Amino acid sequence: MEKPRKLDFDITLVTQEELSKDDIKLFLTVVRDMGPSGVISPYTHTYSDGTKANIFIVMSVLDEGFKYQIPLKRNLTGNEAEVIVGEWMDEYKGDFDIEATSPVLRMQDLSIFDVVEVDEDYEMLAHSAESSIKHQRWMTEKVNDAWRYGMKHSDEDKVCPFLMPWEQLSENNKERWIRDYAKE
Repeated sequence: MEKPRKLDFDITLVTQEELSKDDIKLFLTVVRDMGPSGVISPYTHTYSDGTKANIFIVMSVLDEGFKYQIPLKRNLTGNEAEVIVGEWMDEYKGDFDIEATSPVLRMQDLSIFDVVEVDEDYEMLAHSAESSIKHQRWMTEKVNDAWRYGMKHSDEDKVCPFLMPWEQLSENNKERWIRDYAKE
């Protein structure tokens, strides 16, 4: 049997009661319609007979209830997640928790370690994660200040080519962002 794929980015709904098929479809629809355009990222599951299926939602049974995860292409900003939660509150009348997760968000505060002995691979990974977190915070500040993505930087028009998820920046643009903006 194929081991379930670890989701890099997802939005997770946890409920005490199992959702009906209609409620599961409703949660998927809320994320699709209220989240950023095209953010849902189904993965392909290959069954033992060779048939394939796109998986849009993963359901797990927990000791304290049920977990429904929707795979995403990137992590959600706080505002994006808030819109989804607000809509779900209007649609679903039961108790629930919603979390948007990503490997980067699980490593948010790297500054808690004073001295850590790590090999070069881990040091490079930690530096990359720290840069990603700084970039996400910088990007949130810019977007909240009415900045948007643009091919060329313009203070007057409030556009910047670095206003995209860290993972989508080229290595050259990551280095440029670190050099020019990481210290802000």
